[in-house]
Amino acid sequence: MMNKSQSEFLELVKLTPAARVLEVSSHADELSLALAEHLSTAGGELHLQLYPGIHQIPLFEHVKAKELTNFSVPFQGAAREYATVILRDVLDLHEHPDRLVKIAYKVLLNASELIIVQKKSTMELEQMLKFMHQNEFRAANDIDIFEEYYVVVGKKMHMWGNGL
Repeated sequence: MMNKSQSEFLELVKLTPAARVLEVSSHADELSLALAEHLSTAGGELHLQLYPGIHQIPLFEHVKAKELTNFSVPFQGAAREYATVILRDVLDLHEHPDRLVKIAYKVLLNASELIIVQKKSTMELEQMLKFMHQNEFRAANDIDIFEEYYVVVGKKMHMWGNGL
């Protein structure tokens, strides 16, 4: 059964027909599974790109997963491929966290969201908001959903900033 925090988190991801969502994570778990099930109700897909860590999710038909070898390689995706990108506990571990946010901008559809989920003890909120601002994400803000995690959401706006 889903708890209130998980339910509130799923509300951040717009449920549209055949939407693709990318989660880049160092620990896929029951939240990833709930997200995949949520997306599947509208024919959507969850794509996982997994950095080294403990992953507690069985792969099933609505999840496409790719393992990334270490925290110096970037995740990948085609331009404007995803409706939402979720970066979960990777910014503090990656050698180039600013590049991850830049790549997220490239792979997002116009008027789509980047969601950063980061353990509060690993990174300052101001740093995440700065990454968002530097990479042209608008209306970035922290949403209080999980007690031990920041959830920062920013929007890629059509024809703003980088223009992709």
